[in-house]
Amino acid sequence: MSWDLAKPKFKVGDLVKVTQEIDFMINNTVVEKGAVGLVIAIDPDDYGFINYWGFDYTIMIKGNHLLFFESELEPYSRKQVATGDSLKFIFLKN
Repeated sequence: MSWDLAKPKFKVGDLVKVTQEIDFMINNTVVEKGAVGLVIAIDPDDYGFINYWGFDYTIMIKGNHLLFFESELEPYSRKQVATGDSLKFIFLKN
């Protein structure tokens, strides 16, 4: 696995797909392989310390804010929608 440590692979606002099932035991949440989420934060956001797994991303999936390593995510392709996947967005008003 190789990383470009000069910049993150994704940016805030990108849609990403989870590459493996992940069990977040702290909040009792299981994210299935193939789940689609929205990048809402990148850590470190100042390109400071980068750990062994690369950049950390906060991803919003089904209203949950979850932390993922870069290696656990891949870009979401619009072509996947044509093969049967679907995305639904809920807009909240104040």
